[in-house]
Amino acid sequence: MTEESVAIFTKLAGSFVGLLLVLYGTLNLWLEKTAAVPAANKQLFCELLLCQPSSTDSPAVLDDSPGQPLAQAQAALVLNPASAYRWADLADSEMNAKSVDSGKFCIRQALASAPGNPAILFRAASLYLRIEDYPHALEHLLTVLRNPDLSAYYDRVFALYSQMDLPLSDLLNQGLPRSAAAANGFLRFWVNQNKLEEAQETFNWINQNSLTSIQSAGSYTALLAKDGRWDEAMVSWSQDTARLDGGYGKTNWIYNGSFEMTPVECPFDWRLLPHDPVLVDRDNDAGFKGNTSLRIRFLDTPKDSSSIAYQNVLLRPGTWQIKAAMKTAELTGDQGVVLRVVDAEDILRLDVATNSFAHTQEWTSIGKIFQVGPQTHLARVEIMRPPGRETGIRLTGTVWLDGVTLAPLP
Repeated sequence: MTEESVAIFTKLAGSFVGLLLVLYGTLNLWLEKTAAVPAANKQLFCELLLCQPSSTDSPAVLDDSPGQPLAQAQAALVLNPASAYRWADLADSEMNAKSVDSGKFCIRQALASAPGNPAILFRAASLYLRIEDYPHALEHLLTVLRNPDLSAYYDRVFALYSQMDLPLSDLLNQGLPRSAAAANGFLRFWVNQNKLEEAQETFNWINQNSLTSIQSAGSYTALLAKDGRWDEAMVSWSQDTARLDGGYGKTNWIYNGSFEMTPVECPFDWRLLPHDPVLVDRDNDAGFKGNTSLRIRFLDTPKDSSSIAYQNVLLRPGTWQIKAAMKTAELTGDQGVVLRVVDAEDILRLDVATNSFAHTQEWTSIGKIFQVGPQTHLARVEIMRPPGRETGIRLTGTVWLDGVTLAPLP
């Protein structure tokens, strides 16, 4: 069926629409009011395409129904010539009938009837993918990515991209808008798929286009670390966060030691681990130097002495010092909170902790000087409360930490 014949068919069919609608209204009213009509006959009436359009015609619902016979698709369009979904159905049927030009015409009509509708955009992209017309497929998927209100559909776009037989550079340059939301979403897609090579190329493209976010930098760093490339991960993280924490990796091996920034998912940022009955959060009204500190509230005796917060660090052999400022309020028991540095691979190589205090005390310095041996490289700095000597005491109270630093000594 040619494009011209489709247009002629539609015009001719339109002349019958009025008559059909009158018939439809009469029969539908009769069916609704007549209880004696068997359900099977009502079903037959629907199968003859005289029923109300389905609620699935809503533009917010993706229509993935398989193609239907050409005649049925044509008849459905006659009943609802303004429906983008019926035009898309006819486009599929035309493509199944090997009428490519007619299919393209119909999908253009669908797009014109529902501009920006994600379901129709996906169906248009799918049609062009069937004939390997990648530029037009990318054009319609790019329309989805340009709309921040359609972010729920981004991963579906990226899944289609991953199946295309195209170089990733083409997808980046032709299929991504210059927007941080879409670009960083594409990076997260590769990270979640554990595709390091694709993530690396995407991350480089994001940096080249000045679209980097701290969240995407953390995701990429985490993927490098997961692959065992810890040194490369730290270099990448320090470069991407230089504007936020310029001393990181130079004068202080702790990132965000002042807790002024909200931690992100990254092995070199703080990971807070609240666990009943211990609450952990950032207190924006109790900073030692800046505005913020880390607040730890003990509502009762913890079940164990597991970490309350931690971050990973890379050390080299030599003498190091870790220190911080701490404040307590009504902290019961004889053991307070400490900063612990432990080898992440073998605790026997390195396991040291700072001093601590309990009860109520204003900001006071805590710290520890220690030696790092030649076998220790990846380590973890933990905030924890070791078991005390006293037993049978209900452990409650609040601790604040700020200004955590870790650096090698000359």
